[in-house]
Amino acid sequence: MCSDDAKVIRRAKVIIEISGLDKGILEIIYRSVSPENKLAPPGIKIFQKLNSSLIFYCDADFSKNPRLKISSLRRTLDDLLTSILIALKSIKAIHQNGG
Repeated sequence: MCSDDAKVIRRAKVIIEISGLDKGILEIIYRSVSPENKLAPPGIKIFQKLNSSLIFYCDADFSKNPRLKISSLRRTLDDLLTSILIALKSIKAIHQNGG
């Protein structure tokens, strides 16, 4: 993508939904990933919602931060997904060890 991402793409929204898991597990993921969301770069906001599923809303507003690039959004999403997977692997390891 060119260096003028903000001139081409004004806004990007991504929704990640995790469903089919026990609500207690979803709550653990919610709590463990929540602090990470505050580290998103300026112009990117991540919101979480927990009901019968766990939904992450990622909103990148390129007009609010001229230095924000598509690669910043991609790295932020990669960090978010990695955090979710680490939480899931940790829960699985605890359950396998009788926790």
